[in-house]
Amino acid sequence: MKKFFPLLLLLVLPILAEAQLILFEGWVIDDVTEEPVAAALVDAGLATTLTDQDGYFELELAADVSEVVFEISAEGFLSQEIVVLVTNSRVKELGKIRLQADPNAEETRDEQIPTLVLNSDDLEGSDNRSEDISGILASSRDIFVSTVSYTFGSLRFRLRGYDSENTTILLNGVPMNELENGRPYWSAWGGLNDVTRNRETDFGLDAIEYTFGGVGGASSIDTRASNQRKQTRVSYAISNRSYRNRIMATYSTGLLPSGWAFSFSGSRRWAQEGYAPGSSYDAWSYFASIDKKFNDKHLINLTAFGAPNRRGRNGAAVQELNDLAGTNYYNPYWGFQDGEQRNSRISTRHQPVIMLRHDWNIGENATLTNAVSYQFGRNGGTALDWYGARDPRPDYYRYLPSGTEPEFANEVAEILANDEAARQIDWDYMYNVNYNSLETVEDVDGIEGNDVTGQRSKYIVEDRRYDSKEFNWNSIYSNPIGDHLTIHGGIGYQMYDGDNYKLVDDLLGGEFYVDVNRFVQRDFPDDPDKWQNDLDNPNRLLKEGDRFGYDYASHIRKGYAWAQGAFNYRLFDFFLSGEVSQTTFWREGKVRNGLYPESSFGNSEQQKFFNYGVKGGITYKINSRNFLYANGSYSTRAPFFRNSYLSPRVRDEIVNGLTSTRIQSVEGGYILRGAVIKARATAYYTTFQDAVETMSFFNDEELTITQIVDNVEESFGVTAGFVNYALTGIDSRHQGVELAFDWTVAAGLSLRGVAAVGNYQYTSRPTSVIVNESDPGLFDPFEKTVYQQNFFIPGTPQSAYTAGIRYEGKGYWSASLNVSYFDNVYIDFNPNRRTEEAVASLSPESPTFNQIIAQEKADPGMTVDFFGSKSFKINKVFMYLTVGVNNILNNQNLKTGGYEQLRFDFENQNPETYPARYYYYYGRNYFIGLTFRL
Repeated sequence: MKKFFPLLLLLVLPILAEAQLILFEGWVIDDVTEEPVAAALVDAGLATTLTDQDGYFELELAADVSEVVFEISAEGFLSQEIVVLVTNSRVKELGKIRLQADPNAEETRDEQIPTLVLNSDDLEGSDNRSEDISGILASSRDIFVSTVSYTFGSLRFRLRGYDSENTTILLNGVPMNELENGRPYWSAWGGLNDVTRNRETDFGLDAIEYTFGGVGGASSIDTRASNQRKQTRVSYAISNRSYRNRIMATYSTGLLPSGWAFSFSGSRRWAQEGYAPGSSYDAWSYFASIDKKFNDKHLINLTAFGAPNRRGRNGAAVQELNDLAGTNYYNPYWGFQDGEQRNSRISTRHQPVIMLRHDWNIGENATLTNAVSYQFGRNGGTALDWYGARDPRPDYYRYLPSGTEPEFANEVAEILANDEAARQIDWDYMYNVNYNSLETVEDVDGIEGNDVTGQRSKYIVEDRRYDSKEFNWNSIYSNPIGDHLTIHGGIGYQMYDGDNYKLVDDLLGGEFYVDVNRFVQRDFPDDPDKWQNDLDNPNRLLKEGDRFGYDYASHIRKGYAWAQGAFNYRLFDFFLSGEVSQTTFWREGKVRNGLYPESSFGNSEQQKFFNYGVKGGITYKINSRNFLYANGSYSTRAPFFRNSYLSPRVRDEIVNGLTSTRIQSVEGGYILRGAVIKARATAYYTTFQDAVETMSFFNDEELTITQIVDNVEESFGVTAGFVNYALTGIDSRHQGVELAFDWTVAAGLSLRGVAAVGNYQYTSRPTSVIVNESDPGLFDPFEKTVYQQNFFIPGTPQSAYTAGIRYEGKGYWSASLNVSYFDNVYIDFNPNRRTEEAVASLSPESPTFNQIIAQEKADPGMTVDFFGSKSFKINKVFMYLTVGVNNILNNQNLKTGGYEQLRFDFENQNPETYPARYYYYYGRNYFIGLTFRL
């Protein structure tokens, strides 16, 4: 009987759909300018449509109800509901529907509260690749997603606990998730708020018209010139967050009678010092888009944009130093040089994008979109490097009271508490050391007797670069077939070539640096070949701008195809979609490393993965206001290049057991779209299996680690140097409920509430491998089991709640106040502390045992946030004033995350030797913007 049920359903649904139809038609226009509003959503509950370029829409509905409620919404406008009585007429004209401009939309609230931000500064061993990276954009039509994006983002909240690689982002039809790690980099178009407002967001497992999507859904941004609002717009804003000032200017023509459309935009955001001491910000952006509409069937778009930025970073700090500094925003990355602030961690990125898109209307309803893009440029960040000198970092654990001999601890604490310079990088000291460092380097470039004497820098600033070139082609097809079926599909190909290296940025007063590995030189003093980072150019003297240390390329190729069938009937909607893909990647070494001469140079073996995914769902329309839905998916995903190699900087050894990640997810819920109350309730359950993760950290002392095999104790040493830590077989579970409501209490007054209650845990005991780049004896190290099962996934509140009140006045002003509560934020843990070796010889009942293995949980916290806006019109000029104040109560003790250091004191089994580092939510902060639009 079960196998006949789907067939029976297909036969019955068309019968249920049979009814007299009425054609509703109308025009949506701007209330002030009376210009047509294109791409406005007309939602009748049982069916939806979009307005065309003239603002016109038509929609066929069954005439078996007495009235139909239409909700009309568009980016930049307030939503409007109209109730239409059903008559015997087969055609019902609704006339002109006027939408009022939304004053809040005139200043994107991405600037008010960052949406679901994860920053690379949060990650130990960060390569600075990841700028603000965002999980999903705000949806103007989904209560839960829009509220979460605006209110929870600055607390590092991640929807359903997913990382950003689980959400697919497209811009003008081109995928923007980077192949190397799957993440979208929003900073590539940062500051272009005016031209990135046209967004379509699909959260979760629902049907998506433009891509297969991830378990987190997808978002599509449309920046085509013909879809930009006709305007001249200038704005200025001040803030006390990452930047202090922002200026933006935009000019868009709209679609001209000649078929051309032009749009240009630019901005600058800057701060000599941001909220965190020693941080800085200087970001520009530019944008140009040109459309040519040849006829009703063909339109071509050319878009180019970029966002060069230079940012002085702030890092997480140990609580001991926060307490000594008297602030939870202590930044260890900076100090004064000649009376000026100088940051050692400068992030610099500029990766322009060029896009070409063709839209083809085939026949009456079918559309085909083809888009290609090319992205290139630089991405990197500076850091200190040193040779034969003391550690210059002010937060080095041996310089703290806890790392000092007990008899000197109080004296050290007093110095650090009372002398700010003692808590900063001492630039003058490093320059003086280099000025006085006269040294002879023998056999330069491998030439015997070619000795050079000069000021060899003991300290330098290096620039760790992650440049890339990316090519994307994507084709999207859509075709409504009959009255009940729409076919969507696509095919695409992506090429990624990464250039990973570091170079000498500043010799800090010295004359040269030498391209040797200081750790290997210490361990193998009689074998100079092993010291060499570039064996074919031994003892190479380095000047500023020279590459050194490591130099390799990451090559990735991916082809994919997907298809979806979406069925729409009067009482039921359902869909089924599928995707297949082939991913190939390999490493190309540019230099021959002295420790690994056979596996460091040239192209490695190619790794190939075939992957697939299926997704489906059904929606039951109880009536035009009440809906029940259920969706499910199963997919596999190739491992990312970033997590696939044990030591990619120096060799091509692949992580053992590398395989695709398996992802399973289900969700179901209820939606209410009432005239007074809108609500959504959703439950979800997702599992990830066989994930891989690699981590890197600097180990400055030798460790002896014990491995117990068949009841026999074996030991091996890990020498000081750059250490890679690989985990395989990582399983996790994400489950929870999402609740949201929006209640219009009276005209202009509404109450809104959201609850996101999740439980995100690891469900396996993965296998770990430790590899030291400076020790070839660990080429085949011991494998260990990490006991992290039932540990909580860190870095995001697993429970978040907000309640808000909003009032929209008749004089085009509005104000809202939100009270939010966050709980169950867990600190990222060191897997090496959750092994048998870490607690060897300790009783499970001892306090030390529990202190080593327990996962730290941050205290819950509350914030109060305000947002207000007012719009004016003087002659033909519109003015918009927006004010946002976050954390009004100035709570400066709210931890948004943190991490345990990956080093561990195995000898003394003391977890406080390398204490955790923390991030804190900004105290009271504000954003004030003034916009002029003509």
